[in-house]
This record gives sequence, C-alpha cells and structure tokens, in this order.
Amino acid sequence: PPADGSIPPPRPVLREYTPAEGSLAQEGHRLFLKLQCAGCHKADPGANGPSLEGLYGTTVKLTDGTTEVADENYLYEAIRRPKSKVTA
Repeated sequence: PPADGSIPPPRPVLREYTPAEGSLAQEGHRLFLKLQCAGCHKADPGANGPSLEGLYGTTVKLTDGTTEVADENYLYEAIRRPKSKVTA
C-alpha cells in the first residue's frame, strides 16, 4: 500500500496474452487460435465449453462427481481426450 495509507486503484485485468517467442506456450496459443478453441471456451454463460481464463491451478468439479486440480496432467488429458474430463 502507499505510504499515506490510501488504497491504490485496482490494476486492470490483462486480457491479451503474448507468449514468449519459440516457447511451448506460443505453440499452444497458436493452436488455440488456429483450431478456434475460443469459439467454445470463452467467459460467457452460454458458451459450449468452460472458460479457460484463470483455470490453471484451480480445483474443478467433473460430471462424475469427482474433483481435480487443473494442473499440467489434467490439462493434457482434457485436451487429448476431452470427453474424459467434462466439467460439471
């Protein structure tokens, strides 16, 4: 906090993402755009797929009643076999 005790204004949310050149993140970002994943995976209650914004590291509830942490293993399985990791 500032020395005068005031509360600073909230920081704006960064919605644009630019991964490092040549990284796996860049390749994933390129595929996400190329395969039009954002058409279903967007922060919209009417979207066909769940929003991916802020997903990493959270606990998700699946349709079978179990929960999982959205880590590397979860994301790998959810991408490779999407019907195996359907969120509730």
